[in-house]
This record gives sequence, C-alpha cells and structure tokens, in this order.
Amino acid sequence: MQLKRSLYSMWLLMIMLTACNQAGGSQKYTISGKISEPAEKTLYLEKLDLTAITLIDSARVDDAGNFKLSGQAELGFYRLRSGAQQQWIFLLENASYTMELSGAKPGEYKIKGPASNDEFQEVALGLSRMQQDLQMLNNQFNMARYAGMGQDTVNMIAQQLEATGAKLEEFAKTRAAQAKHPLVALYSTSFLKTDRFPAETKKTLDRLEKELPNTSYLADFRKNYQQYEEQRKVQEMQQRAQSATAVGAQAPEISLPDPSGKTRSLSSLRGKVVLIDFWASWCGPCRRENPNVVKAYAKYHGKGFEIFSVSLDKDMGAWKNAINADGLSWPDHVSDLKGWGSVAAAAYGVNGIPATFLLDQNGMIVEKNLRGPALEAKLQELLK
Repeated sequence: MQLKRSLYSMWLLMIMLTACNQAGGSQKYTISGKISEPAEKTLYLEKLDLTAITLIDSARVDDAGNFKLSGQAELGFYRLRSGAQQQWIFLLENASYTMELSGAKPGEYKIKGPASNDEFQEVALGLSRMQQDLQMLNNQFNMARYAGMGQDTVNMIAQQLEATGAKLEEFAKTRAAQAKHPLVALYSTSFLKTDRFPAETKKTLDRLEKELPNTSYLADFRKNYQQYEEQRKVQEMQQRAQSATAVGAQAPEISLPDPSGKTRSLSSLRGKVVLIDFWASWCGPCRRENPNVVKAYAKYHGKGFEIFSVSLDKDMGAWKNAINADGLSWPDHVSDLKGWGSVAAAAYGVNGIPATFLLDQNGMIVEKNLRGPALEAKLQELLK
C-alpha cells in the first residue's frame, strides 16, 4: 500500500506554471471587475514562474468592490491575489478582461477575456475539480487507514483514488492534444508525469518550439525534458548493466590504471576465482568490511583466490592512504578517479557501495555482494 500512496501523492501535487515571452514582446492588458469580501483592499497581479512569483501590478479595491489595472506584461499565466489565500489564475495576453470575484467563495468566479483565456479556464476548472476529488478521497483513505475501518474499506477507497487519478490523467492528456493555444497545452501537460507520458510531453515541447520559440518558459520546459531524457538513458544503461552482470553472465572487462599508473585488466586473472570489490576510501561501510576481505584473501589466496578492487575515489592520496591503512595487500587496485562517474561502476550497474561480484575460474559471475562468512563459504566451495 505504501507504493500506492506515493502514486496518489503524485496526483495531488499542485502545478505552478511559468510565464512566457512571445516573439511579439509585451502584451497590453486592461483588467477591470468587482470583488466581494476581499481579504485586503489591495489586489496584486503576479506572474507565475517555475522558480519565483513576480509582482507586476496592484490596484486598490474601492468601497463598492470595484478595481482596475492596466499596463504591459509578458504573455503567460498570471494570478490576481487578495491576501494569502484568495487567488485567481488566468491566461494573459493582448486583451481586456472583466472579472467577477468572490473572496468568500474563491472557486466561484467569472473571468471574461479572449478565447485563449476561455479555453484555459475550462481546462483549469476541470482539472481543479478532479484535484478536489482526489484530495477528498486521499483524506478518506488516510482516515480509513488510521481509524482502523477495515481492509475492505481501505481497498475500496484506494480503488476510487486510482480511478480518479487515471481520469485526471486522461483528461489532461486529451486536453493537451486538443488545445488550440500552446499555453493551454502546456498547462494540461504539466499535470502529466514525463516518465509516464513522454510522447505527450515531447509533443507539447515541439509545439512550444514552433509557436512560441522565444518564451522563457520554453527554456525551462526544454531543460526539464532533457533531464528526463538523461535520466532515462542512465536507467537504460543501468538495466543493460544489470542484465550483463546477472549471476551466470560473463563478467564485463575492466581495464583501468592502478595507483602507479600501470593499467591492470580483470581478464588477466582468468583461471582464478576473483572477487571484484567496488569500494572507496570515503565509504564507511566499505572500510568496515575490509577486514573481512583481508581475512578471506589471506586464507584463500594460496588456493587460487584473487581480489580486483575498483575504487570510486576522486583523490589519489586518499585512495592510496586507505589501501595502506586497511592492509589491502593484493596488487590489483584500479580506479579512473571519477567517483560515481566511474566507467567500471556504470558497466556493472553499481549505484551503491560496497558492491562485490564473485567470479569463477572461467570469469563467470557466480554470486553478488557476499559478506564475511557467506563469502568464505562460497570460496571454500569453489576452491575445493
């Protein structure tokens, strides 16, 4: 159930959008309207960005609740705010807007403007309602779990949560594809996790590249997508590495320099039982395990056991000092001094240390991450 809860939290995240600069420059706007029960007598016009909220303009609310703003600002998503809790988001471009706002019921409002804003308001309202449904179900889910209402009740609410989340995703996906304005497509896409909907995200990115090539948000959106692509490639590489280093697989070659600069290769130890040990001088668990490794080497080296130590250090001095301090007397110590960027770690899918791979005399991986007595027992079996 813990995994499902993390999925639900994904659906409950509120999305903060950025403003965009159109190739044509600033947008002239006029905003007038009426607000009932405002939290403050001043309304603030703010531009929403991924990393900041920028104050653009402000207007006093008269005793009858009337207000008016006019000026120039960049194309994008903005909000009118009264106090900390009352806020209304809209799409701003060259146009006049009339608004009817309620401080007592912020969800009940009317914003009349260009067709782009009408489209945005329709999409935003649909997504907002589904988010409210998700929030309500999430509260019920937590109450059911902690109040001990029974597993059947918990499972029923969990299914409703999953169905509502899927409905939100389908709505966002459809509206992104159908959006007439690229920023409406952007807003809809922002409710979709890139790793679950990469094609939809890329389509929106391509549209922004074509229709709004000079927007500041495009740069951020492109950067986010590129980060996803990089993460995807790393994951694919790790998956390939895990497959290549599965028990029963031939161990990939490692050929790196030792502390003296001499290149040492794993394949040179063929015919021996070899422990490939990924470690580092800065790794506490590695250093605590080293006495067990030293003990195994002393006991089984004479029977054909070798150790091929791969350090994820970046500092040559720290690496050498740790070898000497821990009495790691075998000759095969290698490193490219790239830390987690080690080519050997990448080839073996290592994302945590200590990590070990035990090879038989033919260079085949027979076990992984054996420690202490378990390592000695396997060595005794292999070196009869």
